[in-house]
Amino acid sequence: MHVYTHTYIPQMTMYLPLPDIMQFMGDIPMPRKSSHSDCLRNVLLVCEKEMLRDEIFCQVIKQTINNPNHCALGWQLLNLVSGFFPCSPASQPYFTQHLQDMFKVMFLSTELAYMCLDNLERSLAFGGRRNIPSQAEIGAILAGQTSREINVQLPGGVYFPVQIQTFSVAADVVAQICKKMGISNLEETKEFSLLACRNQDGMVRPPQAQEYLLDFLSDDGSILLSLRRVVWVTPLTFNSDLYVDFHYQQLLSGYLSGQLMLSPAAGGPSLVQQTAELSALQHLSQGRMHMPSVYTFSLGQIAAMHSLTPQEAKIKFIEFLTTLPLFGTNIFLAQKVSQRGCPSPCMVSISQEGVLFLNLATQVPSENFSFTFFSDF
Repeated sequence: MHVYTHTYIPQMTMYLPLPDIMQFMGDIPMPRKSSHSDCLRNVLLVCEKEMLRDEIFCQVIKQTINNPNHCALGWQLLNLVSGFFPCSPASQPYFTQHLQDMFKVMFLSTELAYMCLDNLERSLAFGGRRNIPSQAEIGAILAGQTSREINVQLPGGVYFPVQIQTFSVAADVVAQICKKMGISNLEETKEFSLLACRNQDGMVRPPQAQEYLLDFLSDDGSILLSLRRVVWVTPLTFNSDLYVDFHYQQLLSGYLSGQLMLSPAAGGPSLVQQTAELSALQHLSQGRMHMPSVYTFSLGQIAAMHSLTPQEAKIKFIEFLTTLPLFGTNIFLAQKVSQRGCPSPCMVSISQEGVLFLNLATQVPSENFSFTFFSDF
């Protein structure tokens, strides 16, 4: 048998052993009407005090070494503590080395040590969970239910199921869906963002990429997550049906709502011809081959589209909209604007170039501000 003895764990301030840890481990009896969930919640509450975290880490690590009768409970506790809260930078090398050394201990499942190390690295990178978990989440964790399925709404109202873990962050979900779309470019993945909508009042906010999902997802399912593309720098690839459908539905919504208005180009097709072409592509994208008589206005171009498959029609629709002036911008309605010279209400278009204030009816720009302008305030 290999016995672990050589990793140095720094001595902390030598607080007395936390009773909740000993009760969780079964070393001392729990008070009446108390449970493992209560003990775990109390330990996490103590960890909210940053000055005590290293001491808690040391006490829990000792339970994985010096308590052979309840070693599994010790690792379960360390797995949770390391995921909810980071240790101090001064202690991080010692705790990391300890967990790495545990990989070499033959009688211990390396999976436990790996999970703790992964949780510790994530909490150090992302700052740990912001909120103490609810009793329902703690109960699920102790029952071994460390993952759950949630639905993320994609453009067009389609719900996409994703698996999240206790310590999943928003970027994990974005990466998971992007992988299904065939996106391997990390920079393109960063151009997508989750949106969290509260059913009670309809308030919408984008979670930060490093924000833990279970810090704001409620147990009653009253928070709806959706995914949108918010930056359009990376060239579109159309390398999967899901990729095509996602972008088609998002751009179609912007077009039908009037956010992406057509503009006639000198010597190019008229607005009526452009409208007819886009209408025909919408019909073809649904697999409809019959064209109402209005589409004959676009002359021979429409007849040539009959050979397009629904996916090819969607791609042509997307490519058409990428040529519009407001493509790649995020558009909002401003009900009241105090800036002199700006119409009120108006449309506000935000892109990498800056902020545009546009006439609500014509989308003609009235004011243009670069981000440098705002940074000067």
